[in-house]
Amino acid sequence: MRSQCEQWNTITIEDVHWVMSKFRFDDYIEPLTLYLPHYRENDGCGMDP
Repeated sequence: MRSQCEQWNTITIEDVHWVMSKFRFDDYIEPLTLYLPHYRENDGCGMDP
């Protein structure tokens, strides 16, 4: 992972997208991108599934 190679302490959504595309999980990138603002808005706590 780029963050390990470059000794980062935080993994960003761009890092996740990069890894997902590298491992050909392209079908999951768009749904994740659409879901992320909702997750951030609710801080990921107490959300209904």
